[in-house]
Amino acid sequence: MKNFKKFLITISVVALLVTNLFVFTTSAEASVTVSDAKCTVNQGVSVSIKIQSDAPIMTAQTIVEYNPNILKFKSVDGADASTPSAGVIKIVDDDFSDATKDVTTGSYKVNFTAIGEGSSEISVKSDVVDKSANTITAPVKKSTVTVSLSSNADLSSIRLSDGTLTPAFNPNTLFYDAIVKYDVDEITISASQADGSATFKGAGTFGLNVGENESIITVTAQNGARKTYTINVKRLTEEETAAYEDEQRNANPLLVVINGKDYTISNDLTDVAIPAGFTQGTATRKESEITVLNDEHGKYQLCWLVNAEGEGAFYSRDEEDNFKKLVYINAGGKMYIVESFNIEDVLPSDYVFSTCTIDGTEVRTVNYADESFKDFNIFNCYVDGKTAHYRLDSVDGTMQRAVDFDVALEKNKTIDVTVPTTSTENSNGNNGKNISKTGILVLGLIALIAIILIVLAIMIIVKIASPKVPEEYGYGDSETNAGDFILGDVDDVAVIDTEIPEADAEPMVEETDIVEDSAVQLDETAEPMVEETESAEEQDQ
Repeated sequence: MKNFKKFLITISVVALLVTNLFVFTTSAEASVTVSDAKCTVNQGVSVSIKIQSDAPIMTAQTIVEYNPNILKFKSVDGADASTPSAGVIKIVDDDFSDATKDVTTGSYKVNFTAIGEGSSEISVKSDVVDKSANTITAPVKKSTVTVSLSSNADLSSIRLSDGTLTPAFNPNTLFYDAIVKYDVDEITISASQADGSATFKGAGTFGLNVGENESIITVTAQNGARKTYTINVKRLTEEETAAYEDEQRNANPLLVVINGKDYTISNDLTDVAIPAGFTQGTATRKESEITVLNDEHGKYQLCWLVNAEGEGAFYSRDEEDNFKKLVYINAGGKMYIVESFNIEDVLPSDYVFSTCTIDGTEVRTVNYADESFKDFNIFNCYVDGKTAHYRLDSVDGTMQRAVDFDVALEKNKTIDVTVPTTSTENSNGNNGKNISKTGILVLGLIALIAIILIVLAIMIIVKIASPKVPEEYGYGDSETNAGDFILGDVDDVAVIDTEIPEADAEPMVEETDIVEDSAVQLDETAEPMVEETESAEEQDQ
């Protein structure tokens, strides 16, 4: 019997030992990690907490204790937290059960605001429930958050009601200059501190004397550290103001003065419709970069200029930096830039010059003389890299090539070439005429030479055809008749050709007298015929 009792006791002890061994080998452990932190008063600070378990976690509960006189609780990232009470918050995390895979870790970030100087101990205790419903308690972990007074005495900005700080503001730059015009007799200096716990004085509104005016802003950090910023404001005299304004205007790359009015080049074309055939780019003006629109064919460069009233428009800019308002017509998705006509005031009979207004600018146009075409205007337009005549239908806003006008101009040009005295329109721009002044001079010179040659030819023919009277008739040595050209009828010449008498015949004194009289008469009749020749020459001229 005694042996049986010993056997039962032995079996019980062995079973107990086996049971204790099983529990020991299958138990899980959990651990907590918490970070230290440093900050200054009024700053935010975060403490990181991490729990880890050997077994898959089902839920976790973490208790965090802190010093409410040093830290003020704000929030928890990664789980839900209870309302803090006397420096204690409870973090409950049951999201592990929704995980598709086994999770053995959990991370949280507890956010505080430092409200007092000193150190706050952070105490963290976690209880983990695994998927076997076993509760695992992790050892308590502690960390420290050290809160000190801020030494930041920086300003984050300085602002002036007039003038500009030079150099531009930087927290580490302590001395600044500014210039204001003569009509500015007071200035407001505003500032803001980089650290909200710091304080400053010296900002405000001050009266200005002509010349130098110094203002000092003193910043005091939370721990008592100080920093001073000095602003020297110079108020100009009236003469200095005028010179300063001119200097500023000339130096401003975005300022354009047109007919005494100020315009500003816009570098932001976000809300501006870029016309077809142009691409956005940049150009250099007064050593600065400006935004421009470049013609794909290289003829035009456009800028968007804004006036004092905030109204914008396209202006063309040339190589000499001259700006001119662009007059254009938008039709069919294209920009038709209106240019001047290369013709003068003489038009084909079916057309007349007129004017119209496009976007507030008056431009010259060609209209049809026929009233039934009053809705059409002809312009000289640049589009797609070429300049040509286009007809605008003012009713439906369409543009078409004005081929009829080009044909009429060509016909008009042909007529004017036939009659050089009539001026005509010319699309080639040769002084506005088909025949230039140089051409007219050349033609006139040729005509004059031709007339001279004709006169010389007539004189030679007359000289050759004129009868030579024998010296014995008294004409050979006569100074009166030397070089004379006697132009008359054939009968008159026949009189001079009378047969010469024989040597022994009696002199024909009377006939000689008659011949002399005839010569006199011929001389008298020759004068009017010379006048007729001169009249003919004048006509030819």
